[in-house]
Amino acid sequence: MVSIRGKKSRTDADRFDQGDLIIAMEKLQEVQDELEKINEEANREILKIEEKYNKVKEPVYARRDKIISSIPDFWLTAVSN
Repeated sequence: MVSIRGKKSRTDADRFDQGDLIIAMEKLQEVQDELEKINEEANREILKIEEKYNKVKEPVYARRDKIISSIPDFWLTAVSN
């Protein structure tokens, strides 16, 4: 931003010296690494839950498939509608 006198206003980045900026970026990276570890753990847990419920769904899908296979031209009718 330029003032009427043509001087540039100080931004927050201007107030940091190079050393402070490096330290802040390192701290930010530490927090980001921590978040990444938490997300990885959450993804593992989500996968376990999905696997559990996929096993629970298997017999229901099998029953549904059996019913569908007993209906003449089911998929032809379903797709054409």
